[in-house]
Amino acid sequence: MRILVAADLHLDFWLQAGRDPLAALDAELLASLDALIVAGDLSNKPKVRWPHMLRHLGRCVEPGRIHLRPGNRDYDNHALDGDDSLAAICAGAGAHSCRRRNSSSATCASCAARSGRISPCAAICAWAMMAAQRDDCRYRIS
Repeated sequence: MRILVAADLHLDFWLQAGRDPLAALDAELLASLDALIVAGDLSNKPKVRWPHMLRHLGRCVEPGRIHLRPGNRDYDNHALDGDDSLAAICAGAGAHSCRRRNSSSATCASCAARSGRISPCAAICAWAMMAAQRDDCRYRIS
C-alpha cells in the first residue's frame, strides 16, 4: 500500500508564492498512491480556500484517495464546530474528511473499518498512535 502523509502543507501559501510543493514529486508516484493523507493545515480560511486546494490536489491524486484531517490553521477564521462544513467541502470534491469531533486517539471514526477492511487513514492513525507510545511522544535532541 502506498500512502503519502503530509502535515502543515499550507498549500495556499505555496500557490500564492507561485510554487507547488507537489511538482517536485514524481507524477507517476502521486497517481499510484493508495492514499494522500493531509494531517492538518491544508490551508487557512478553509471555507474559501479548501475547494481550490482540493481541486489542485485532485490534479495529482484521485480525489477519492485524499483524506483530510483539519488542523488548527484549518479552523482559523472558522468555528471549531465547523466539522460539518469542512466535511461537506471534502464530499463536494470527492475527498474524505476525518472529523475532529469524531476522532479518538487511535483512529478517525469517519475513516474507521468499512466492509471488514481498514481505511488508509485509520491505519495511519493507529500507526501514529503506536509510534507516539513507543517514543513516549517527547522531543529529543540527537
